[in-house]
Amino acid sequence: MHPCATPKPPIRAHWSLRMPVTRIETGRRLRLLLDAPAAVRWSTDRWASAFETPTHYSGLNLHVAEMPTRALARGQHVTFH
Repeated sequence: MHPCATPKPPIRAHWSLRMPVTRIETGRRLRLLLDAPAAVRWSTDRWASAFETPTHYSGLNLHVAEMPTRALARGQHVTFH
C-alpha cells in the first residue's frame, strides 16, 4: 500500500471465546472462530425465528462460521449459541 493511501476499513469482525466482540459496525461481516466443528444457531429477532450456520474447517486448527450480518440495520442485534 502506498504510504499516503487511506487504509480500507476491515470488512469482518472476528469473535472467539478468547476475544468476544459485543458490537460491530454496520455493514461488516461477523466471523466466529471456534475450536471444534459446530452448527451455530442464531437469531436477529429475539428467537422468534432462528437459523443455523455450520462451521467449516479453516486449515489453521480453527472452525469458522460466517454470519450474514452485512444486511443488519444499525442497532439490530444478532444472538447466537
